This record gives sequence, structure tokens and C-alpha cells, in this order.
Amino acid sequence: MEALVDRDTEVRYWHHPTETITFLTENNEETSTIQIFTAGSKSEQGVGAGVAIFRSGKQIKSLKYRLNKRCTNNQAEQLAIVRALEYTENLQTEDKTATKYTDSRMTMDSLKNSNIHTFLIEEIRRKLTEMGKTNWKIQLSWVKVHVEIQGNQLADTLAKEAATKADIIESYKKVPKSVVISELGEIMSRSSKGNGTK
Repeated sequence: MEALVDRDTEVRYWHHPTETITFLTENNEETSTIQIFTAGSKSEQGVGAGVAIFRSGKQIKSLKYRLNKRCTNNQAEQLAIVRALEYTENLQTEDKTATKYTDSRMTMDSLKNSNIHTFLIEEIRRKLTEMGKTNWKIQLSWVKVHVEIQGNQLADTLAKEAATKADIIESYKKVPKSVVISELGEIMSRSSKGNGTK
């Protein structure tokens, strides 16, 4: 599968600043019916995304996705969030409340930064807005890495499985511009050394 460059989303598709995203702080109590845990994993073997979804503390779904090997760990985390929200949106439940947990500080910061419009960040914003229009109340929460939380550990395991198992079909191939620029720099560097250029 040929990789594509992850270009910023066109202005007309940007999340409108008046459409707010709810972030759960340490002082807020989590009382949602649905708990969503996501994780990304990148190693020499590949890049994977994992999702663990719970209803009232009981696991109801596990999802895993494989990304192009040139994708980043943060992209894997963000893809996991998009897919988790898509699954949650179709759940049959009277109480449409959910808390989405991530240990990716960069993803949380990117969602809060109105100057960041990468494809997956805008997809998360768009999906949260769509779900809000159908009475879903979603809040996002950051959890510390390596803290023993069952859902977080499960999502991490699923992400690692997706990254290392070649039989999982690659489902995302947009490579960040920063990776492409870095690769081009390395090619130019090798080329200049090969030509004897200092």
C-alpha cells in the first residue's frame, strides 16, 4: 500500500472554535456510562493502534489497527481515538455519556491548539461535534503512562499486537510531513556524501 503525505485539512473543514471539546481535569469525577481507552505503538516491526471500550466498568469491545510503518506513534493514538468514537457512536444506550482516556499528552495538547489542523486531529474534532449533535456527552481525560489502569494496559497490548502482526491489514497510510522532510534530508545528505561534496 503506497503511503500518502498527511496534509493539513482544508480551512472549510476546520472545527469551529465555538464548538467546544470537554476535557476532564483531575478535580472532576468520572461518572460516564462508557469508558474508552486508546493507545498507539511504534517499533521496528510496525505501527499499531489499540482500543478497549468498557460499559460501566465491563469490557464490551477490543479493536486494533495497523498503520503504515512510516506513521508516528501519535498518529496511531489519534487513529485509535477516531475509530473508538465511531464505534461508540453506534452503541445502543439510553445514557449517552462517555469518557475517552489517553496517555498521549501530545494528542491532548494538539486538540486544544487551534493552530493544529492535521487530518486525524480534525477528524477527532469533527466526530466529537457530530456526536454532540446526537446528545452524546464526551469528555477527554489524560492518564499517566505506566500507571496500572486495566483499560489503558489492554489498549496498549492491543496496539502492540497490531504493530507486530503482519496478518493485520494496513488501514492508515498518511505519513506526516515532518517524516517526509526528514527522509528527504537524509537522502540529500547521503547523495552529497556519495558525490564527495562536503
